[in-house]
Amino acid sequence: MSSSNIGFIDKSKMNILEEDLTKEVKKYFKPEFLNRLDEVIVFNSLTQDDLYRIIDLQLNDLRDNLKKKNMLLRVSQSAKKVLLLNGAHREWGARPIRRIIQDDIENIISYKFLKGDLVEESIIYITGKNDQLIFKSNLKSKNKTKKTLKNIPSDRKYTPVK
Repeated sequence: MSSSNIGFIDKSKMNILEEDLTKEVKKYFKPEFLNRLDEVIVFNSLTQDDLYRIIDLQLNDLRDNLKKKNMLLRVSQSAKKVLLLNGAHREWGARPIRRIIQDDIENIISYKFLKGDLVEESIIYITGKNDQLIFKSNLKSKNKTKKTLKNIPSDRKYTPVK
């Protein structure tokens, strides 16, 4: 066991490695310190399903904010996959996901709303293709596509596509 993965153990190996973990902890910390600890907690690495659930929780916050403008948000599984590709770092867990959603979704929606490309009472559809998020919007009442917007992550330029 290396010091870089201490505390993060695969579930299937948990029982086998608990004794090894205790030995490793004793190698790194003095007995005086260990006696002050109530408990050692082992954190399991997040699975891909865990990360998808975290994305859904974060997107629900955005959906709640958009409801105030009478707007709906629909995010496809392919878009969530793009978010995971851009924000999943095993060492950092789910921390980058919030920032990726803010940068790659919330900021674009805000910019397009202020610019007038998105209006109240619309449905925003986000899909993913390769490493890009593709934005479309429909007015709720007319169900007509207003514009398609491409998010190009590499240079953060957003251009309408007709």
